[in-house]
Amino acid sequence: MEGGEGNERTRGAWSSSRSPVSCACCGQQWPRDPSLEVPCPTCKARVGAWCRRPSGHKAMDLHADRERAAMAAGKLHPCPAAAARPKVPLAVLRARVVAALKRSPTRATLH
Repeated sequence: MEGGEGNERTRGAWSSSRSPVSCACCGQQWPRDPSLEVPCPTCKARVGAWCRRPSGHKAMDLHADRERAAMAAGKLHPCPAAAARPKVPLAVLRARVVAALKRSPTRATLH
């Protein structure tokens, strides 16, 4: 999901603007995504309307700028449970993926 640090709301791709969402870390729930409470600065979607791609099609997720705007407006707050999780550097995550791929007997060969 796009968004800022500690902002891990769960929703399915293509979810409705009326679909309830919840935080994947602490379980807090909202009747609809708090980011929908502000207009989107990226695609100019109105309050309550889902974000759009440049082609005009419905975006798979809300724009990160909209989530930041919702935070700035006080509609969305960083999750304390997510903020308390230890930060894992990207290099460490990559090393874990590479190690897992090396152990996998079914890994595909890339040419």
